[in-house]
Amino acid sequence: MGRNRLTSLTFAFVCASGVLCSALAESPRGDGYYEGKEEGWFWRELFPAAQPPALEPEIPATDASVEEPVQEARIQSEAAQPRPLSPEWMRAKLPEYRDRALEQPTPDNVRAYFYLQRYAMDMAERFALVAQKVVLADPSLDENTRRPISTYGGQVFDEVARENTLRVATRIASLAGMWYFYKSDCPYCRAQNPILERLQHRIGLVVLPIALDDRAMPEAPFGRFVSNKGHAQQLGVTQTPTLYLVRKPNEFVLISEGLVTDDGLLERIVYAAHDAGWITDEEFNSTRAAKPAGLSVDAEAVDADVLADPVKLVQFLKAHDPAEAMAPALP
Repeated sequence: MGRNRLTSLTFAFVCASGVLCSALAESPRGDGYYEGKEEGWFWRELFPAAQPPALEPEIPATDASVEEPVQEARIQSEAAQPRPLSPEWMRAKLPEYRDRALEQPTPDNVRAYFYLQRYAMDMAERFALVAQKVVLADPSLDENTRRPISTYGGQVFDEVARENTLRVATRIASLAGMWYFYKSDCPYCRAQNPILERLQHRIGLVVLPIALDDRAMPEAPFGRFVSNKGHAQQLGVTQTPTLYLVRKPNEFVLISEGLVTDDGLLERIVYAAHDAGWITDEEFNSTRAAKPAGLSVDAEAVDADVLADPVKLVQFLKAHDPAEAMAPALP
């Protein structure tokens, strides 16, 4: 009897313990105590302390005085960018596309470069077509009116210029003579002698040889000479042959120092006489193988509104073209 009662109490305790364990298993504690039972019942573990919530970074209020200059600078930078596919844009970007195609020659990169190149060439061709029409229709812009482009036309201009040079030089020879500084043993003077002799016969120029060594030339081509009596020192002559144009009463114009050919000597005489004011601009221009440039403008005299308007700019430049002023007015 007593044994049976003890057995019943033991069975009831076991059942109660099972119910309690089941209840605890179904409602686990939130502190992780039972989940970490493999670590041991008697291991004292400290759980990490709770971290304070993260603080949101404080965003300062927008300062208009700082934001406006930044925004304005960005707008100006965007405005400064060249217009896409414009000539300025092509100059900057076409090399970039080329380099990209060279470094990474994929079909897309190479094709993009060639299409941009084609676009630039077509742009230039359209400009060239309009430029040709404009130039042919405006004598002031047509270089053919200054000097013929054809070989035959150029030869005609050269021949006319040579004839006028000889005519103008003949007139100069009637106004002035030439001093010829030489030395009797100078080989370059010996080569200059026949050139000066021909010049005497062609334009009638009077040549006076002045010997720096007080000696006559071996060939005596000019028949007479004078010794240097301070003329060379006065003019600063340091080498031979040296040629000066001399006009009374006291005008001296340097022609050359050293050997000069026939045509070169004629050209130098004309240029020196023009610089000295002995011949007119018209006479001088007639000796040139091309008509002189006419446009001459004072840059400070151009207004900003003229530069901004293509029509006004053309009118302004044409008004300063002597050839345009001499052209007959159209009916």
